Parts: sequence; structure tokens; C-alpha cells
Amino acid sequence: KLDSVHELLKRDYQLRPVAIEIFSMDGCNELLVFHKKEREEVFRTLIAMNLPRNSMFVFLILCSYIR
Repeated sequence: KLDSVHELLKRDYQLRPVAIEIFSMDGCNELLVFHKKEREEVFRTLIAMNLPRNSMFVFLILCSYIR
């Protein structure tokens, strides 16, 4: 399933920054909810996996951190 990931986004869940939304190329999406520190670790791990069609997204994230 990871080979069909199109985009990853950090999301709020119940007004707390604790979720990641995963969009697939087939149009499906998943909302995963974590503890705050876990979300950051999982998000970094997913980004580091260099998932298909996600390289431009990684570039945009890195640029936003630099600013």
C-alpha cells in the first residue's frame, strides 16, 4: 500500500496537532492519530522513505522549515 502514497499531510484531530493524513493514488485516504511526539517521529520516518510521487512534497516541506 505504501507504494501508492501520493501525499502526506500533518492534520489536527479534536483540535490537537496529532494526526497524519495519507492520500493514495487510488483516491483513498487514511487519517492516523498519534500522541503528539509519536506523530512527529512517524511523519519524519514516512518522509524519509521517499515514497513515490512524494519527492516534490518533501522539497516543499524542507523549504518551509528553512524559512
